[in-house]
Amino acid sequence: MRFNGWDISLAKFVGSVLEKPFAWGSHDCITFANNAAIAQTGKGFADEFIGRHKTARGAYLAYQRFLRKSGYNDLIEGFDDRLSRVKTSYPPRGCIIASPSGKEDDVLPWVFGVSVGRDLAFVGKNKLVYYPQSSSMIYWWPHG
Repeated sequence: MRFNGWDISLAKFVGSVLEKPFAWGSHDCITFANNAAIAQTGKGFADEFIGRHKTARGAYLAYQRFLRKSGYNDLIEGFDDRLSRVKTSYPPRGCIIASPSGKEDDVLPWVFGVSVGRDLAFVGKNKLVYYPQSSSMIYWWPHG
């Protein structure tokens, strides 16, 4: 299999956070997805949203401020505006992923991750966790 420079950069980034526990503002789902995009492209898509909170409440307030300032109705609209949506059942390596949160106590209605091949990586409580794709997920290509 042939790898491009962004494949290697993504692999190095994911390898560097494999055992990193969840932390609001420094290693939460949006920070992880944004940093995966930076690893691949050199630029983030949510820089103004991340890193300014340290708690779940702070994340929720940052999310609300982001929506007010940006004019987006939700994060999906913002991602669609900043990234290229991929309409596929099998996202290519490097795609940014949104998956419905499914938990009532989640701060956002979506959790975000990145495709690392056959499995999709998300930030777990103690380390990265991997899930197969599902029809409820949305994918974006960070390469513009």
